[in-house]
Amino acid sequence: MAMSTFLTLKADGNDIEGSAEDANREGTIECASFDWGVNAAMAAGTPTADRDYEPIRIVKRIDKATPLIWQAMCQNAKIEAKFCFYRPPTADEDAMYFMVEITDGRIATIDVNSPHSNFDSPSSQAMPTETVTLVYNNITNTFTDGNVTHTDEWKNRA
Repeated sequence: MAMSTFLTLKADGNDIEGSAEDANREGTIECASFDWGVNAAMAAGTPTADRDYEPIRIVKRIDKATPLIWQAMCQNAKIEAKFCFYRPPTADEDAMYFMVEITDGRIATIDVNSPHSNFDSPSSQAMPTETVTLVYNNITNTFTDGNVTHTDEWKNRA
């Protein structure tokens, strides 16, 4: 079984519920993929103390959260998001091992992909997906074993 990532999302303080099929994660949004990174800014070929965070990009199935995500983007709603990463189960339950939380965010882009399932195979179960890109000003990442945490709030840089 693969690792999985589930998203809890708020827009202007209101929950955006997803259609996760896992009974233990009801109301969350299951992410098929999650991409994120940070780069050290460069000055004269040398890294500086400044950093450039890349937007978080997720791919998710189109579900009941989709219209609300579009609404949040169109209204420039303030986004709070918590991404919980789970290991495959070792016994009866999988365990959350990593978490990324953002605040003071916005939805920057939404792209829809509808696969050509009937062209590939009439019995294909390929579902339409959307790629959602989030930008943000504050981020916290936590490795839960030992509660190792780092927070960066670049609006408050010295």
